[in-house]
Amino acid sequence: MSCEGPGRMSLTEPATRRALLACLRVAPTESDRRAIEALDDDGWQRLVAEARRQRVTGMVQHRLQARGFAGRAPAAIAAALDEAARHAAKATLILHRELALVLARAASANVSVLALKGAHLASTVYGNLALREMSDLDLLVPTGQLDAAAALVQALGYTPYKSLDVDTDRQVAQHLTTFVKRGAGAIEIHWTITEPGHAHSIDPAELWDRAVPMTLVGQRAKALSPADAILHLCAHTSYNHLFGCGLRSLCDIMMVAGDSAGAATWEAVARRAGEWKWDRGVFLALCLARDLLDAQVPAHVLDRLRPDGFDARLAAAAEDQLFADPAELRKLGALSDLAGPRSMAGRLRHVSDRVFLDPALLASLYGRPATISRSERLWWYAVRASDLLRRASPTALRFWRERDTPFVSIAQGQSRLRGWLAETGR
Repeated sequence: MSCEGPGRMSLTEPATRRALLACLRVAPTESDRRAIEALDDDGWQRLVAEARRQRVTGMVQHRLQARGFAGRAPAAIAAALDEAARHAAKATLILHRELALVLARAASANVSVLALKGAHLASTVYGNLALREMSDLDLLVPTGQLDAAAALVQALGYTPYKSLDVDTDRQVAQHLTTFVKRGAGAIEIHWTITEPGHAHSIDPAELWDRAVPMTLVGQRAKALSPADAILHLCAHTSYNHLFGCGLRSLCDIMMVAGDSAGAATWEAVARRAGEWKWDRGVFLALCLARDLLDAQVPAHVLDRLRPDGFDARLAAAAEDQLFADPAELRKLGALSDLAGPRSMAGRLRHVSDRVFLDPALLASLYGRPATISRSERLWWYAVRASDLLRRASPTALRFWRERDTPFVSIAQGQSRLRGWLAETGR
């Protein structure tokens, strides 16, 4: 079974896409080797640039060396790749230094911490910090310990990016406002792994019931069970980011799938995806990881998760999101839904929903107390409408000017994916 679909428009040059996938794939084929051998100087330069954009320079460098291709790159470009990999590794090392400080402080304060994504995977699954680039630390703590967790990271010199209101943040997001420290990076303190109030939201208590104790950077911590880790990675790239966070997310799935995912783990993945109504997002993420990176995902698991009447064009749209320019995706935002097949009434409802947010979300967005008065709330709705108009006008004008371009194709793909993932039936 393949997710491949018909020809499509992409924001990444096809030869670069093929070469990057050839570098990352678990078991490269002869076609992959030819894709790398065919690179000229410009091709190598584009490959390194794309690896940096996708935040996989360490993995690409490692795979090129292990497979005997490092010597084929022009000296200047090989040096640029080495420098990019060293820079990324340095950032990851700094974050792990901070992780050790946070875990030590949490242990002394009796705060439970579960490391998510890169904080867990870099050392335990990748086995080499340089292979897994990181830009922040994602940490899960019990709901009742959010205040204590926020206090301990602030004691370590971190400051909230926006006004901190634990109660409001819990209502509107899966983590508190991001905490930042100059020269150290950022920390996101999660209380759950799904956005609250959605059809795909889950109770985080069961994650703690199955959590696995471990030692990270010399400190006691916990990690998600193998099945929950795979499910979280799939949900993160599909439901949370519509595949717009790039190939690094699929590399994570590839590495976890090849690490210790036995029959019992895959049975739990398939069963729990159905229980949590994550079938669609998990299927598409696993399918792309297998087809693009040769991730070791059992065929029977994909067969079990495969939604009825699955349209392979959805996989094509998701793949284009993986290779799209993140800056372009940020410009699109929720405006991409207006590019989809909506009636005028549907489009007006969409705009209304974007302006008239839930009061708690509105307060969180503008750093106001959750108990703002009705008159003040009306003022902030007006501010919200003005902000959306200011941000959306250039993109809306671009939709009108650039019909039948990759930009509009990506927007339409986003809209299809968002609508399809929002459905919960098989």
